[in-house]
Amino acid sequence: MINIVKPLWTVHNDDKDKPQTIFSIAIHPDSSRVATGGIDTKIRIWSTAPILDQDYENNEKVPKLLSTMTSHSGVVMCIRWNNSGKYLASGSDDRIVMIWNLEFGRGGKVWGSNEENVENWKAVRRLVGHDSDVSGVAWSSDDLYLASVGLDSTVLIWSGRSFELLRKLDGHQGFIKGVIFDPVGQYLATQSDDNTVKIWSTDTWMLVADITAPFKGSPKTNTTRLTWSPEGTHIVTPNSMNGPVFVAAVIDRKTWTSNNSMVGHENIIEVAAFNPILFLRDASKPPDGPNLCTVVALCARSTISIWVTSQSQPLVVFDDVFDRDVLDLSWSSDGTQLWACSSEGHVAVFTFALADFHPVAPEGALEAYHQTFGYRRQAPLVNRNALVAASSNSSLTSGAPALGTMGQPNTLIARKGPNAKRRVPLQPQQMPSQQFNPPPVNQFQPPPVQQAYLQQPYAGIQQQQYQAIPQHPYQQTHQPQQYQQPMQIQFAPVASGSALHHHQQLQQPNGNAFQPPMQNGGPPPTNAGWIGQPPVAAPQQVQQLVAKKRKVEEVVLDETDEESDGVDPYKRLSKADYRLKGRTVGEDRKRPPRTDLRQLRPPYIPREKERIFEISNKAEKREGKEPRALAVPAVETFGSIQIEDSDEKDTFEWRNFAEGDRKGNAEVAVVTGKKTLWVDYLPHYVVCAAGSEEFVAVSTEEGGLVVYSPTGRRLFPILILDSPCSFLEAEGPFLLAITSFGSVTVWNTSTFKSVFPPLSISPLLTSSATRTDPSPEITTAALQPNGVPVIALSSGSTLSYDADLAAWTRLCDPWWSKGSDLWENRRGKGNAGGRGIVRGIESAVNDIVIESNNNASTNGDAPMETEGENSEQTVPEGDAQEEVGTKEMFRAAVGLAHLETRMKAAIALKSDSEYKTFLLSYSKRLSEEGYRSKAEELVRELLGPVYFKPGGTDKWVPTVLGWNKRDLLKEVLSIFAKSRMLTSLGTEYQDTLKKIAAA
Repeated sequence: MINIVKPLWTVHNDDKDKPQTIFSIAIHPDSSRVATGGIDTKIRIWSTAPILDQDYENNEKVPKLLSTMTSHSGVVMCIRWNNSGKYLASGSDDRIVMIWNLEFGRGGKVWGSNEENVENWKAVRRLVGHDSDVSGVAWSSDDLYLASVGLDSTVLIWSGRSFELLRKLDGHQGFIKGVIFDPVGQYLATQSDDNTVKIWSTDTWMLVADITAPFKGSPKTNTTRLTWSPEGTHIVTPNSMNGPVFVAAVIDRKTWTSNNSMVGHENIIEVAAFNPILFLRDASKPPDGPNLCTVVALCARSTISIWVTSQSQPLVVFDDVFDRDVLDLSWSSDGTQLWACSSEGHVAVFTFALADFHPVAPEGALEAYHQTFGYRRQAPLVNRNALVAASSNSSLTSGAPALGTMGQPNTLIARKGPNAKRRVPLQPQQMPSQQFNPPPVNQFQPPPVQQAYLQQPYAGIQQQQYQAIPQHPYQQTHQPQQYQQPMQIQFAPVASGSALHHHQQLQQPNGNAFQPPMQNGGPPPTNAGWIGQPPVAAPQQVQQLVAKKRKVEEVVLDETDEESDGVDPYKRLSKADYRLKGRTVGEDRKRPPRTDLRQLRPPYIPREKERIFEISNKAEKREGKEPRALAVPAVETFGSIQIEDSDEKDTFEWRNFAEGDRKGNAEVAVVTGKKTLWVDYLPHYVVCAAGSEEFVAVSTEEGGLVVYSPTGRRLFPILILDSPCSFLEAEGPFLLAITSFGSVTVWNTSTFKSVFPPLSISPLLTSSATRTDPSPEITTAALQPNGVPVIALSSGSTLSYDADLAAWTRLCDPWWSKGSDLWENRRGKGNAGGRGIVRGIESAVNDIVIESNNNASTNGDAPMETEGENSEQTVPEGDAQEEVGTKEMFRAAVGLAHLETRMKAAIALKSDSEYKTFLLSYSKRLSEEGYRSKAEELVRELLGPVYFKPGGTDKWVPTVLGWNKRDLLKEVLSIFAKSRMLTSLGTEYQDTLKKIAAA
């Protein structure tokens, strides 16, 4: 029997309260918490008790969401707990790997929302080393190493103790999207878009094997998560092919070849995950190699299948639990729960009984089997200089490695006290008594914070008692009242309703999926498992499954824009150590208690001043129509920005006085620890703030903008804007402000100058209105490290300002989804370039396109409406003209235009890797279509003047985004020379390049 639960509240909602894509999920080793990472750049940690039992879900005293972490500035692509459960590692397309640890104390309010963190999870390490998106992270079985992979085609090995970079592995020629450690500890496996899986030694970090056969003809995918069997004998790799058939290849540890594969899914398999428990085929026989079997889960699109390696077909298939692609899977350490997340923005948990799989191998069998490989780890690789430097100020290394087992995971120890970030060498028997002690997985308990919460309820919220949960909800002897029964599923297949449409029953001599090698070293039995031949037997019907979706109360989010008020939390407020020296203004100031957090004024649209713009793309103006304006954020009594690093904790905070002599005034201060670094007072309320490691800035209610240095000096005189800021963003030395009247300005605080004069957002809004979104709104405002503003609108248009052209430029537009076969997330195409910032923008716009199509009328041409009235539209006169050209011509033209726009967007956003990808894709498209004139123009642009000399009078620039144009030209010409129609052009200019190089 299987219990399926899909709660509707475990989501990452956007500002419209709609679920956003969840890219990764990880269940804690003690099963008390589950972490999710989403497209909203956040990581959320949830209590599993309310998910698994509706009694606890309906109990207001039991917390559901334990913590929201916001230190990443990009999409969170992967999250993984270490095996002891002490640390959580996360990788993001902001190129950073974060290490999270639980600390004592109150969690505090999540900036920009009404959420209150119950647990105090902090980023204790920020690992910098990747040059592009981090797509995967993995811990070694003993937690000595952490591996991260990314779209920069590199593998980085970090110490699992000090978190220093130990080794960089090069060898892949494409984006790396999968990484897994050998449970024995001897190897590391990585899977890449270059259609290879590479095996690395964990002793020498040298390449051991390069596996290519199962991946010939494999398409590109957004996610590729491979898995290693718990006993260590096999790797199951997704995105594998056997001729034209999508399979999951089974790679044998002895030979690093794939003679078996799992056939059945009709779509690309993107995720594979082994159950960590080892099973026996026959409980009456000893636990040796031939008698062992394992359980593995696969997913392709929205379908999940469960396979037992002793059977030649899936044990069960789930086809209707999710509406969109499943992106990650995570098994609980006791093997009874499988957690899944989807691009639709929800998670689901499938609860099994181990007896439904096979008899469980006796205790110690797994460790005994690992010993048969005869491997003993050599002295672990360490960066000794880094360890010596860190030994006096790091608490991340204990006296012994953190090891945990399935039966008794290590305790999750919260750091506390003013020296929490300093190393305190403790032996296991010396652990402090006041700590979090998650129970063994076979005795389910709520997160320990619920007991700690009774002693330290956080300030600003009415105190309430969170009750402890006595035991695992499914160990209760009675069924809770008013609890909707989870789905019950029998494994016996039925004769109708196939969930896995192309699953075929194969004729196997032994009926095994695949076998571990014989313990005596002999080869596995022949014909074991699924062969790659297209099956010919009649399809085996599998029961179709539908999960029960529990409806819960809607979560009300703050209407203020979260991004407009915050600072990237992982950045220090200042790199200037001198800010801590000597006396400071306000050093004797006591931090006021934040017990009276309330809203002094709700968000509003200013109406006392004249507007400077309005929507004007209507046929005529309507009487009583209000010009468009942006809302001023709400004024609250308190606000703060907490910024973390490994040494200091800086907090920028402000207080708006609602009573007394200072009513209507505001106080701003920066505090580190218990010391106030500086304090200042303002005559008007603060509405929003932003900052970076170089400055902080606040917008006040009357339209003033104040910018402070790290020590509290005012860098600018008070800037008077036309209205208060609706958006305020900071990046390095740059500050972006968008006022409620639509003025956009960027300043460089290091040069004390504006990057460009104030601009109006009117052209953005008027040019981006659509029939389905006649009044677009700003959904995101951001700054690039070079000071370029990027603004995304609800209509799907994403724009940037080009100071050289003195105009707004469109980086992305929903138009490309209609005609370009390279559009991001177009199924089966458009995934070759991986996920960079340009493609990330397209992916977000694609969600808007999908929503717009769903909301449009059946003919796809919804009328434009304004305030309930149909706006008049001008209809051209004359007879309708016949369509000119073919669909192939249309798609060819739009596809090339799309690639050209992508290249310009990559230049504007400084995305060097994407620029090269788009350039080569553009060249392939030109060669396929044979457009010689366009191709030669591109060649001349990259070649430049034949006799170009640096420093001469020629205005040609020999580089673009750090790439040498002529080096890029070599790759472009190689594509042309291999094509059927541009061979002569390619060879001609290849000869020209050789002559230039020889001159």
